[in-house]
Amino acid sequence: MKQTCKASASGSNKRVALGVVLALLAVLVTACAGEATPLPQPAPEETVVPTATPITTPTATPEPTATAMPIPGPTAFPTVAPTPIPTIQPTPSPTPDPRAAIKSEVAEAVGRFGQALRTSDTALMASLFLPSEKTNRFSSSEPLRINGWSEVEGSFNGLLSLPPGSVSMVQRQGRIDLLGDDAALWTGHFILNVRPPEESRRTVEGRATALLQKVDGRWLRVHMHTSALPP
Repeated sequence: MKQTCKASASGSNKRVALGVVLALLAVLVTACAGEATPLPQPAPEETVVPTATPITTPTATPEPTATAMPIPGPTAFPTVAPTPIPTIQPTPSPTPDPRAAIKSEVAEAVGRFGQALRTSDTALMASLFLPSEKTNRFSSSEPLRINGWSEVEGSFNGLLSLPPGSVSMVQRQGRIDLLGDDAALWTGHFILNVRPPEESRRTVEGRATALLQKVDGRWLRVHMHTSALPP
């Protein structure tokens, strides 16, 4: 009897405990049902992810196949005849004129006459004339012809006795005519200046002719003619 009472009491306790649990659950459900229902949140905008453009892989162009070039055959070049090079003939040197050399010798002999007067050189003056009786001279200061070398030489004593530098002669417009291999004629004009010591200068302008002959390789005067120009 006691076991039956204990069993009834234990079952009663379990029901009470179960009832308490159920009551607590009911309270919790009611509390949850009374809470405000939250507002619906707007749906987030969908982010558009840009679509990546597909990278097109270039198609490899096939390399051109080498075409065999035809090799031309050897071209026959026309035969060119060589142009003959003309032979350049050397220009012959002009043949020296022997007469020019002779005239140069005569001109040198004529120039020594003025040198003898300027330096008062009697020996040089004597070497310019042919020491012969055929030698003669016409002077502008003498009315007659002077014959023979001794007389011709004496006609220059007055000028040659002056100090060197007192007499000067300028010969100009000279002309030489060859009369042969050993004879020449010189014609020209002259200006003679004479200045004796302590005296005034005298000037004579005139014309001159000289006939020269080549003797033993030297051109010597055999005739001389001087005259003053007309005023």
